Amino acid sequence: MESIRIQNLRSIGDSGVIPIKNINILVGQNSSGKSTFLRTFPLLRQSIIRNTRGPILWYDDSLVDFGSYEESITRNCNKDDGIKFNFEVKVDDYSNSRFRHMGVQANIQAGLTLNVEIEIFETKKINYIKTIKLKIANQIIYIESNSDGAVKEFQINNQSMLNSDISAKLFKQENTGILPGLFVFTKSKNENAIESRTNILYFRNKCLEHIKKQIGNRLTNLERISVLISSINISTKESVLKQFKTKSNIGTWIKKTSNWTVDTPEFIEINNFLIAFKVPTLLRITDEYLKLYFGECRYIAPVRAKALRYYRRQDLSIAEVDAYGENMHMFLDNLNPRQKADYQNFVREIFGFTPLTGSSLGHITINIKDADGDEFNLADLGFGYSQVLPIITKLWFAFTSSIFNLNNRSINLLDNKIKVVTILIEQPELHLHPAMQAQLADAFIIAIEKAKEKGIQLKLIIETHSAVIINRIGRRIIEKKVASENVNVTLFDINAKTKRSIINTTTFNENGVLLNWPLGFFEPKN
Repeated sequence: MESIRIQNLRSIGDSGVIPIKNINILVGQNSSGKSTFLRTFPLLRQSIIRNTRGPILWYDDSLVDFGSYEESITRNCNKDDGIKFNFEVKVDDYSNSRFRHMGVQANIQAGLTLNVEIEIFETKKINYIKTIKLKIANQIIYIESNSDGAVKEFQINNQSMLNSDISAKLFKQENTGILPGLFVFTKSKNENAIESRTNILYFRNKCLEHIKKQIGNRLTNLERISVLISSINISTKESVLKQFKTKSNIGTWIKKTSNWTVDTPEFIEINNFLIAFKVPTLLRITDEYLKLYFGECRYIAPVRAKALRYYRRQDLSIAEVDAYGENMHMFLDNLNPRQKADYQNFVREIFGFTPLTGSSLGHITINIKDADGDEFNLADLGFGYSQVLPIITKLWFAFTSSIFNLNNRSINLLDNKIKVVTILIEQPELHLHPAMQAQLADAFIIAIEKAKEKGIQLKLIIETHSAVIINRIGRRIIEKKVASENVNVTLFDINAKTKRSIINTTTFNENGVLLNWPLGFFEPKN
């Protein structure tokens, strides 16, 4: 995920395009939109991993609670506008996709930027996607539908693809996922224009017709044209044109297209029909990217579970620590000896103490061994230990291979080479001494490096009020422990009159100095 943009969600009228780097720090006064921005990620995760009727699940007691669509949409926004999410990914983040859907293969040229914007509306308490804007390089796909999925507009590069002979409908592809699928219906003239069958091949046939028209009647074997169409990678208009010119050995075609440009009307028609033919597969590919990314988002809530002297043992297999750390005792108890030793070494290396688990009479205890070798029950220590342990555990688990043993179907579909995990942390500094806050900042940096060594791209989005954490990261930039270009700082403020968030981004320079930092940011306004 390269960037995200949010519009009309609670106080965020328009976040603008926010880059997603390895370390992303969200700072600002209370109720300025920080939590809304951060919780968008687990919101989308719960929408993907749960079976839902609509694209967005506003409430899940294990992750986040946005209430409902009515409670989530920005107050007093334009009634014709819905809640919008815009995502940008690089295709080469997960390697070039060779993906077949509904019998159609769509190859997206590696290295291109894929940008998708969805607009969410709600009717009769069911939310739906009203508009989809999919941009691959300079190829633009636009779909607009009503609450029943009937497509009102289907455009490729601003050319309408619908006419009196064809209609389209969006449908939920499966129980999980965000983006809908696209059915295309041709209308039978013999049946008084009644929708008769699903037929995405309509656009392929139109593409064939236009190519044959340029070649003339001497070509009787249409298979050669079909092979040409199938071989075209989805890319820029310029690249598609070049492929059309170079991937065919049909002499008449080569001569006909030699002087074509991307503005040649014949090319515009052929290109647009080609893209339209691939749209259902492109929607599925895009949805798989979103599922792959948001499915691996790990959320840590601002107030974690308090320490208990004894925890009840349950015979459960725990895949990850939950957002509140309530199942951390079971997670740690499930680790095998090798995993447990690796986890303890990680914690001890950064913080100087060692988490231990014990069990007796159906109960589990969590103990802390300090640097002197003395052990204490977690319940007998300061509140900060119970608050920081879920964070440390999530960081460690992010760069272990076990996180990917979940049989994630999206991974198989896209044949990705780089694993991407995003951890979202609200107020990690709660109940921590400033020295431990600084150690936690070090843990962020070390976890990212350890993940990189194992071929995992770890991204952290951290909402904080801690000047210590921010300054520590600046210091580590000076010491070359982390590159300034891998850190993004997003500043949140609130317009007192409109109650809308004011959002700006900044970065550190190579000397660890925050650029364009507002004077008195951590001081009271009065």
